[in-house]
Amino acid sequence: MQAAGTPPADLISGNVNVTRLLIESCLELDVPAFILTSSAVVIIPEKSPGPLAPPPSSPTVPLSEKDPLPARHVSLYAASKAAAERIVLGANSHVLKTAVLRPGGIYGTGDGQVVDVILRGWPYIGHGKSLMSMVWGLCAATLRRWLVARKWDVEAAARDLRDHAAYRVQHMPEGSITQEQVQIDLLQEKSFMNGYNMAGEPFCIVIARRHIPHDAAATRRYIEYCLDAGIRLGQLRGEEWGGKMSGIFDLAGVSYANYDLATLKAVFEVLQNHYPERLSKLYLYRAPTAFYALWALVCPFIDPVTKTKIVFLTKEQALQEFPKLFPAQVLPIKMGGTGSLRPNADVWNQLMGRPFRHSTTLHPATADITDKALDTDADTAQISAVCAGVAGVKIAHA
Repeated sequence: MQAAGTPPADLISGNVNVTRLLIESCLELDVPAFILTSSAVVIIPEKSPGPLAPPPSSPTVPLSEKDPLPARHVSLYAASKAAAERIVLGANSHVLKTAVLRPGGIYGTGDGQVVDVILRGWPYIGHGKSLMSMVWGLCAATLRRWLVARKWDVEAAARDLRDHAAYRVQHMPEGSITQEQVQIDLLQEKSFMNGYNMAGEPFCIVIARRHIPHDAAATRRYIEYCLDAGIRLGQLRGEEWGGKMSGIFDLAGVSYANYDLATLKAVFEVLQNHYPERLSKLYLYRAPTAFYALWALVCPFIDPVTKTKIVFLTKEQALQEFPKLFPAQVLPIKMGGTGSLRPNADVWNQLMGRPFRHSTTLHPATADITDKALDTDADTAQISAVCAGVAGVKIAHA
């Protein structure tokens, strides 16, 4: 099938003619069912700005999938998708069951067109206030992360991936945590996303002494907000990003007023259940003696593999190790660098094209990394099995 931006002749050939041939083949071969992946763009009328146009000064009229197809479409791509829908739905019968799916948009690694739209946001579908829902395909890298995290147990990976998808639908109906949902934690100014480490991984700095415990559910959302910011930052590197992130928890100066067992447990529960194989390293920097008592209570809840990724560092050790791990310009001065702290909210605002408070720009990585390719038939077979187990599941930022 052909994507938006394809030459007109190829659009007709790929989206219309090929669909007709596939339906005919299904009938000849007694295929029982056929599902067409269409696009929500088919319900946008001709006079609306196209999905790749600049955001309008005022919202467009909210649309629904219950609305009839317009007489004239916003683009040839939309018209070709609508024509394919008519072919598929017209073939529906007791012999061949057909259905049409209309995702808000589908994008993936290497995309050079849709990602920019996602970052700017687009209020086409729904009540007109939320961003247009986008779907990241279940690619091999995503599936492999879940398989590795579940020790290559296909059934466990498929089950947990389904649970994760349902969790995001319930807790993040807009696709991600909004800044309005985490205002209290944002005002504490305790987490920062300064750029990439030497391995090209996004990393987050958390100043623990600024954390004031409050509603546990709200702080959990804040953890997810920060992790999603790191993922968006990593995705800017395209194929060069290996999918992992690192973090520094600055524990200097923490007191009993900052200790929060529920939040510390939530960090690892969220990582293990919803962001598997995302953590590269977590550095616990300048932990006071009293912190080890809290750590002893949390350790039993941490996966053994995750524990191997956690490193305690004194100030002296950090001054020796951090220059090997992080470019100087992304580390604050007190950690041996030359940079300043950049709040997570500013990173989100820059990614979304909104105004932000600081004028610094994201620093490029100083070393390249590449995704680990699937190099065995066994990997491919198990990933295919997981695909079968989670058919139809849509996951953002998996």
